[in-house]
Amino acid sequence: MASDGRMADGVLSRQDILGQVEDRRRRSQSFSCIVIDLDGFRSVNDLLGERGGDFVLTQAAERLRRVSDQWGATLGWLGADQFLVLIAEDDPEIATARALAATLEEAVRSQPFEVLGRFLRLTASLGVGSSAGERPDALHLVRSAHLAMYYAKSSPDAVSVYGDDSERIGGSVTSDPELAELLNVVLTEHGGSGLLLAYQPILSLETMQIRGLEALVRWDHPQRGMLVPSDFLVSAQTSRLSRDLDGWVLRRALDDLKLLDTLHLGPEFVTVNLTGSDLAYEGCSDEIVAELERRSLDPSRLVVELTETDLAANSIGEIAESLWELRDSGVRVALDDFGTGASSISHLDTFPADVLKIDKSMVLGVGDNRARMSLIRGVVSLARNIGLEVIAEGVDSSEVVEKLASFGCAMGQGYFLGRPMPLSEVMTVLPTSAGSVAGRESCDSTVQI
Repeated sequence: MASDGRMADGVLSRQDILGQVEDRRRRSQSFSCIVIDLDGFRSVNDLLGERGGDFVLTQAAERLRRVSDQWGATLGWLGADQFLVLIAEDDPEIATARALAATLEEAVRSQPFEVLGRFLRLTASLGVGSSAGERPDALHLVRSAHLAMYYAKSSPDAVSVYGDDSERIGGSVTSDPELAELLNVVLTEHGGSGLLLAYQPILSLETMQIRGLEALVRWDHPQRGMLVPSDFLVSAQTSRLSRDLDGWVLRRALDDLKLLDTLHLGPEFVTVNLTGSDLAYEGCSDEIVAELERRSLDPSRLVVELTETDLAANSIGEIAESLWELRDSGVRVALDDFGTGASSISHLDTFPADVLKIDKSMVLGVGDNRARMSLIRGVVSLARNIGLEVIAEGVDSSEVVEKLASFGCAMGQGYFLGRPMPLSEVMTVLPTSAGSVAGRESCDSTVQI
């Protein structure tokens, strides 16, 4: 990598490529911008070190340069793992940029990168912004391509065009850039200060004893008060902070489990939600096992949860490889929100699960719905026949508890059994966990879902 800010021969520096954007706009030329981001590149640096990461980045730049040259486009390096491509575009439908973006994406994905005797496969997210049909300023044009790229990261498609997805981008990626910026500071500079965990008890439906706790992240925002995951997870994902956030949640949950053990209050297990994109990167399972070993915790006491939505949006093969490695080490795996995905049953055949969590949308109202009762009975029977434990979410009454228990459902969670609560309240519930903790409210009502 050159010291003057260029990645390689034929690849412009950040200053030069942005200068070209402004020059083309000033001359009223119609063109498109394509922002390219290498997915999960941070894990490459973690795995191979900075020199190895630079080598992979240089290889990627060379592939992108070759494609750009073939199309008469200009390639520049924006820094880190991002590139910018400029191409002439007169078509209001942006046909040229669409086709070029697809070719660039394939160039990154189609062949593995060889470094230090290892072969690594990378994917890329691409966003397209165009001046065709309008004359936006240079900053707006590049920013629109960036926003489209971030939208592509949170969608099943590798390429997103700002004009096509502007409504969805405006509703998600651009919804709260300030929130994303502050979350980045909280995670990377302040060690997660302001983040906290609430725990929802998971009870045996036979004995009504607490068996486990689900860790749920909260953020005590300095201006907005207590935020629940739905308030900031999109910002974390679109800003590539989900891995940092998942890591913080995992470490804090294991620290709390260890503390409960020292007080002789430890539950059987704690469950932690991880995103599919984070589980797909190489080395994820090793990091999780290392955190368990650092605290001398039995791996079987950690349950990693993954939703069907994550399976649909990511490579099941890459995720499954990490999960098999975790299972081999003793960590248990749960398929969360079962019943909400597009191919629930097929996932049971390919997904290395130990626990099946039935989504609350299937459980709510089961007491007076014969069809739903039959469906849940069948799901429980299927899960048990293939060796899975079942947790029902959304348990809202004693009648539902009785029905689920009669079906053979092992465990349940929901507001009737216990609301999410801070660790201090968990400590008061665990010693007297015989019987439901129904009706218990958190000491701090802001930690409710």
